[in-house]
Order: sequence, then C-alpha cells, then structure tokens
Amino acid sequence: MEQNAKPIHEPGDRNALCPYYEGCLDHAVRHRWQSWSCSFCPFRVEKENLIDAPAVKDPNPEYRIPAFIVAP
Repeated sequence: MEQNAKPIHEPGDRNALCPYYEGCLDHAVRHRWQSWSCSFCPFRVEKENLIDAPAVKDPNPEYRIPAFIVAP
C-alpha cells in the first residue's frame, strides 16, 4: 500500500479504480476489516488506466438461467 493511502475502518465509499485500491484491500484483509472506506484518502478520486481490463464482446449480454437452478 502506498504510504500516503489512508483506508479507514468504517463503512463508506471506495474507489475501485484507484491505483492503490489493491494495496488498501490487502491492508483491510490483513486487519480483518469487514468494511473500509476511502473517505479521507488523498487518492480517493484517482483513476487507474483500464486499457488492460477485459471487455465483454458478447453481442447479446443477456443470459438464460436454466430452470433447474431457478426452480426450488
């Protein structure tokens, strides 16, 4: 985690596009936080370039759920 990144142990908003998100998430897991927030972090508005992010190229993004899964 970046030394200046400041996740806090309270429910709140998180910025999953922040370049430091993964480090903050690791920090929260190590401390066994059930929730955490980026509220007071100076990087809370940073955005990571998502050029390598996978994209869905399915022309029909609606999927059918088999009846045996839906029905009790």
